[in-house]
Order: sequence, then C-alpha cells, then structure tokens
Amino acid sequence: MSKNAKLICALIAAVILGSLMAGVMTGASFIPGIDHTVISAVVHHSQPLNSIVIAITNLGNPPVITTFSILLAAYFLYRRQQRIVAFIATNMIVVNLANFIVKNIVQRPRPFVQDSSITPLVHAGGYSFPSGHSAGSVLLFGTIFILLGLMAKHVTWRRVLRTLCILMIFAIGLSRIYVQVHFPTDVLAGYSLGTCGLMLSWAFMAPWLTKDGLPLKLHQ
Repeated sequence: MSKNAKLICALIAAVILGSLMAGVMTGASFIPGIDHTVISAVVHHSQPLNSIVIAITNLGNPPVITTFSILLAAYFLYRRQQRIVAFIATNMIVVNLANFIVKNIVQRPRPFVQDSSITPLVHAGGYSFPSGHSAGSVLLFGTIFILLGLMAKHVTWRRVLRTLCILMIFAIGLSRIYVQVHFPTDVLAGYSLGTCGLMLSWAFMAPWLTKDGLPLKLHQ
C-alpha cells in the first residue's frame, strides 16, 4: 500500500467523520435514518446471545485495549524494535486524545439517556459520539493487522490472523449497538476516527518502521 493510498484512506475516513459530526450537531435527518435502520436489524436481545455479545463488547473496554497494547509494545521492546513500539504508542495515545476531544465537542447523549425506555445491557458513562470502543478496536487490531508482517512468518497464519483482526473490529462495533450504549452512527464515527489515525501514522512512519524490519507491503 503506497503512501498516497494510505493518505487517501485517511482523507475518506476524515470526510465520513466530519459529515457524521456535522449531521449529529445540526440534527440532520440522515442521522436518525441510519440509526433506526441499523438498530432495527441488530438489536434483538435473547439468551445466550446477550452473554456472548457482552463478552465481546468487554474486549473493547479501555483497560483491555490498553493492556493488549502494552503487551504488544512489550513484545517488540523485548525484540529491541523501538520504532515499532513508538508506532504502537502513537496510534493509541493520539487517537484516544482525538476521541476525547471529539466527544466533548459533539456532546451527544447516549441512547438510553435520550430514551428512558432503553435499558442498556452494560454500564456506560460520558458522551456517545464517537464510539471509543470502535476507535480503539480499529487502532489495536488494525495495528496488529499491519505488524503481522513481522509477527507471523507463514502466509497462511498471517491471513488467518488478519481475518480474525477484521472480525474483531466489526464484532466490537456491532456489540456496542446491540447492548444499546451507542448509536450506529457513533460506531461508524469511531471506525472513521480510528482508520484516519491509523492510516496517517502508517503513511508517515512506514519508511522509518522498515528499519525495524516491517515490510512496506502487507502481502510480504
């Protein structure tokens, strides 16, 4: 993936995030249109599905994402690949800061705050937009997706693990809608924020990361 391709992906993600922000803050009609359509398709509570989805959504909790990020960084620090450690730290710190800033600009109440008839399946505080779990999952599993070029030498294992990374990103995002602590547009915004940050850091740090052995091309 070339630097220009990464920057284009970042730009597309930024446009989506900006459009959703503007839509939420101005009360645009397309926002509830997206939300209601997705919610009606996703939110159908039942046991044992509730327990499974709660377990998935808990994997995106900040302490869990932070712990996995630290372990990932520790692995590369042990291998004396400090540039990779810096890449991991940059991804997590910068995007988490951006998520905090956007939340406090938009200040969107959570679904169960807007509608008292909603009973969420998990506890959640603070503002709703964007979904920090969604942004964090993109950052963690997206970073792992990229770094598997170093971590898994066998092509088959790389493909399997990268598929699992993609599935985890989507599963965590969908789980936030299912447990009713986020609107679908919150999740989409979180994905967009995480993707924008990941693509930017990868685009500008890639030449530097090759000094620690990271292939420039994902298929290598």
